[in-house]
Amino acid sequence: MKAICFDLDDTLYKEIDFLKSGYRAVSEYVHKQLGVAAVTVYNSLIEWYKSGENPFRMLADKFPSACSLEDCLAVYRNHFPDISLNEETINALDTLKSEGCLLGLVTDGRRSTQMNKINALHLNGWMPEDLIIINDRPDIFKPFPAGYETFASKALALASGQPLDFIYVGDNTAKDFLYPNQHGWKTVCLLDDGQNIHKQSFDLAPEYRPQTIIHGLEELFEPDCCGIA
Repeated sequence: MKAICFDLDDTLYKEIDFLKSGYRAVSEYVHKQLGVAAVTVYNSLIEWYKSGENPFRMLADKFPSACSLEDCLAVYRNHFPDISLNEETINALDTLKSEGCLLGLVTDGRRSTQMNKINALHLNGWMPEDLIIINDRPDIFKPFPAGYETFASKALALASGQPLDFIYVGDNTAKDFLYPNQHGWKTVCLLDDGQNIHKQSFDLAPEYRPQTIIHGLEELFEPDCCGIA
């Protein structure tokens, strides 16, 4: 029996979609406060982001009477995002579940923000609540072991004594694969298609590198990847 643990951001969906959704929410907030066209605010946020500026600091400086940096961050972090899984991801999750795999995730970030993403993506349709692990403090963010260990212990409990093969599927080469590599898990990296928020580097010590690199989740089913189907 296989237990497959996914990363969330830039693995199951594109984090840039959350960023854009958050910028739209902030733009609507400023529009309601000042009457400035939301599309104008949104375009400015995108331009500042692309130029490497801090978009919310720039916005707060431009409209100090409408919003503070803290206001912008609160709206961004707490909004319910307009994000979705693509067809390839849905098909992969459907197939994995039909094959009897235990599915879950380990993700870093604020609990409310990450839960809003998880709920918007309807991931509980494939993953039991016990296997949705959110590392909500910096001291337990990956590559620290807490989230992985919680996932493993809960997966073993759900397997009711059956032996498990653990597979980790992620994208962040700086932190995702160290613990799984050190503990006998299969590690799979979804290659950046050019949209990822955090860029990948494979010029790393061997223990940080994934064992397998794929271009899409459908490759999980190839014989030389995970032996799932």
